[in-house]
Amino acid sequence: MDATGDKSPDRAQKEKFILALFKFRKFAQSVAQVLDVSLGEFMVLAGISERARCDGDFRASEAMEFLGVTKPAVSQILNSLEKKGFVTRRISDSDRRRIRVGLTDSGLETVVRLKGMFDRAITEVMDRFGEEDFSKLTELLARFESVSEEIKNLYSAPD
Repeated sequence: MDATGDKSPDRAQKEKFILALFKFRKFAQSVAQVLDVSLGEFMVLAGISERARCDGDFRASEAMEFLGVTKPAVSQILNSLEKKGFVTRRISDSDRRRIRVGLTDSGLETVVRLKGMFDRAITEVMDRFGEEDFSKLTELLARFESVSEEIKNLYSAPD
C-alpha cells in the first residue's frame, strides 16, 4: 500500500502514465522556449493568429477556454506578450468594453517559426513511431482528452 492507500497492482502503471504526461508537457515547453516563449504564450499567439485569419477579433475568454486558465492568467500572458513586442491591444471600435488583441510583425514571425519547429518535431516523432502507431496514439490522446474533460467536470465545483 502507498501513501494514498492505493493497493492496486497497477500503481506503477499510473505513475508511469503521470510521468509521461509531465515529460510530454516538458517536450512541448522546450520547443517553445527556444524562442523565449512559454507554452501558454505560444498557444495564445497561435489563437490570435487563427482568429486573425477568420474575423480578427480575439477575445481573452477564448484563451481561457482552450488553455483552461483564469482571466488573470490570460491577462498575465498578454502582458508578457505585449512587453516582448508580439501583440498589441486596443479598444474595439464597435464595442468600447472589448479589447482587441492583434499580432505585431514580430509576433506573426514568432508564430510562423514556432509552428514550423513544432511541425518538424512532431514529424520526427511520427517517423520514429511509424504511421500506424502514431495514428493509434493520436486516437488515444483524443479519447484521453475527452474522458479527462468528463472527469474534470465531475470534480468541478458547481457554479
